Amino acid sequence: MARGESSAPWGPLGSALEAFHRGRMDATIRIESDVFETEDVPARDYYRPLEDPLPALETEALRCCRGEVLDLGAGAGRHSLELQRLGLRPLAVDICPQAVEIMRKRGVKRSQCLDFLEYLEGSFDSILMLMNGIGLAGRLDKLGPILRFLSSHLQPDGQILCDASSFSDGVDPEQLRQLKEGARGRVESGEVWFRLGFDSQLGSWYPWLFPSAAALRQSCSESGLKMKILSHGARGAYLARITRR
Repeated sequence: MARGESSAPWGPLGSALEAFHRGRMDATIRIESDVFETEDVPARDYYRPLEDPLPALETEALRCCRGEVLDLGAGAGRHSLELQRLGLRPLAVDICPQAVEIMRKRGVKRSQCLDFLEYLEGSFDSILMLMNGIGLAGRLDKLGPILRFLSSHLQPDGQILCDASSFSDGVDPEQLRQLKEGARGRVESGEVWFRLGFDSQLGSWYPWLFPSAAALRQSCSESGLKMKILSHGARGAYLARITRR
């Protein structure tokens, strides 16, 4: 791929994960945004080697999993590997083919490469969406439809476990006004656009949502669901359990 040529949004992430898996320890992902400063992030942060401890919210979420578990946006498979260690048999799903191949090589026993919004079968006791996975909704008005879709794949007493970070927490009105000036989406609702890069590969722009706990709760209520916050973390992060009413 020529320098600067655009690929699928997750292409650079998959290439960076693959490079790290093959031993390139200095592999770095470039993250551009319409709101935040461009940042270079080690691929290791997304690969999640087994010797690297997981954040407290993610560890708690894994311990809350039970029964048939669906690990959505599984990435390089770290969470599914932990669930297997805990005696569960998760199904790890990711849209990135390289990530799925890597998780299989790392020992994830059940995996699928697919866009779950277009094709998803089965019912689950626990649906896991970590590393702000609920953010794939992209826009606040898309949050309810995704929650309703996921809840249709829950067992009667099933649960959705997700961590998120509230973008609005800690942002004063003047800072928010400045951020809105160059934004592509509604920053006040937690809508941010990103683009990833790795070496000469550049991905296309994609939207990501950082919903406040109040916004997620409202979307759940409007979708006939209920939400409980299990824990709070740093910088507005929280872990939520979503169930049917």
